[in-house]
Amino acid sequence: MKNELCISIIIPVYNVEKYIDRCLSSVLNQSYKNLDIVLIDDGSTDKCPQICDDYAKRDSRIRVIHKKNGGLSDARNFGCKYAIGEYVWYIDSDDEIISSAVEELVDIISRYKCDVICFNLKEIFEETREEEKNNFFAHSSSRKIKELLYKDAIASNINRETIRYEATSKIYKTEIAQKIDFPIGRLAEDFATFYKFLQLANKIIFYDNQLY
Repeated sequence: MKNELCISIIIPVYNVEKYIDRCLSSVLNQSYKNLDIVLIDDGSTDKCPQICDDYAKRDSRIRVIHKKNGGLSDARNFGCKYAIGEYVWYIDSDDEIISSAVEELVDIISRYKCDVICFNLKEIFEETREEEKNNFFAHSSSRKIKELLYKDAIASNINRETIRYEATSKIYKTEIAQKIDFPIGRLAEDFATFYKFLQLANKIIFYDNQLY
């Protein structure tokens, strides 16, 4: 454990008591165990504050920070300051990740010494748990790994090919993540920042797999 990379997972939480258990279960059940899990309770008015505290009591990898409501961007910015892992992954509290996600990302980091890894997302119908097929999400899971120049990554995003703008579709070296704040009170905050993250990266990897 001492020689393993530590991955910080930042999860803003706001009034998602219906989904938070599923989200946290997907994180805690990762095959890769060296995780630093930071839950930012962003002034929730439902049962989320107690749920987060209960999880922290059961798992020492979880830290909970309760703060006044400031919105998603503010919660992400706040949580990133407390990250102690070498890499940061932002996960939304009403989403989930596959059980091997972190292990696969750590393997790529160890092999390619990259600063950012971009990957695919999957949208699932809540009622059936089946994948929703639309043109907005990449549906490929070839597991191919490709190194990209910054200009190629941006072109891929503009042309809606592989690279997505969501903060959740990337894992970042912490020293890069802590240099970029998400804009407060702005819609599409991911789109306003993703190119800045990539611009600071010396090596960008695209991993063709649906991890999120």
